[in-house]
Amino acid sequence: MALLSDLTREQNRTKAMAFIGVSFGITFAIAMVTGPLITQAVGLSGLFWLIALLALAAIAMVIWVVPTPAAHLQNRESAMVRGGFRTVLTNPRLLKLNLGILCVHTLLMSSFVALPPLLEQAGLAREHQWQAYLVTMLIAFVSVVPFIIYAEKHRQMKRVFQACVLVMLVAELVLWQSGQQLWGLLAGLQLFFVGFNVMEALLPSLISKESPPGYKGTAMGVYSTSQFLGVAIGGGNGHRDRHLEQLLREEAADATAADPVGSGDGHVGTVRGVHAGEYGLEGEALVPQLARAGAGFRPAVKHCSGQGSPLLDHRW
Repeated sequence: MALLSDLTREQNRTKAMAFIGVSFGITFAIAMVTGPLITQAVGLSGLFWLIALLALAAIAMVIWVVPTPAAHLQNRESAMVRGGFRTVLTNPRLLKLNLGILCVHTLLMSSFVALPPLLEQAGLAREHQWQAYLVTMLIAFVSVVPFIIYAEKHRQMKRVFQACVLVMLVAELVLWQSGQQLWGLLAGLQLFFVGFNVMEALLPSLISKESPPGYKGTAMGVYSTSQFLGVAIGGGNGHRDRHLEQLLREEAADATAADPVGSGDGHVGTVRGVHAGEYGLEGEALVPQLARAGAGFRPAVKHCSGQGSPLLDHRW
């Protein structure tokens, strides 16, 4: 943003920032579609090597392609202001918006750590999932335009923002209740991206409008930091849930092999010694994780070992 401020005239700066915002959105859509294809061709490690090469190419473009500004202009509206963090962080309106973008990206990353295996279990092979992402993103981008026009033209930013929060809530509920129903998962995915793309477009504009005079650059810096913190938190939570589900599957397989008990219509066994405290879960909070790990799990006996975290025994 500081380099952009040095290379553009004041009357063109807003349009230049808008183009950068649009490029972010287009890049995100392209990554959603091409990511699975690249991973299928070169593997996950190859994907990260490609990202590293693209980063080096971007550095080279900045050094040798982007013009060098003749003079550096200290613009408080596009650069960080020393001592301005207290003003930005204690502004209640900006605080709500920063918390909003953090939560939106936490939901995004948590959902998309869990969604690919769910889609695969529902019958959509991983090598074909990019088709679902392509259609979803195209519909979502087309849907953004009327919402933005309505919000700006009729000054209904707050109403559209609240509608997007409601749409994302409905999307998560649909995903939660869909189980392994493919069309339910795709419907939840579509609703999520409609709400997400509109909020992604509205929030920077709201940050700009709510920023105190002379602190817009600082406010945008805090906003971007909140955005990437949400990505980190969401990715970590999603990975933890996936790891716990995998652990429970392994426990179930080991228990089936080692401790089967005959019954009239199959086998009954128990998964013993699952430490809830290790994952920050207690009591019945672990039961949904067990249910996801195996459709036939149901709680049987729950007891404490006397020391340490609670232990759960579950039957299937």
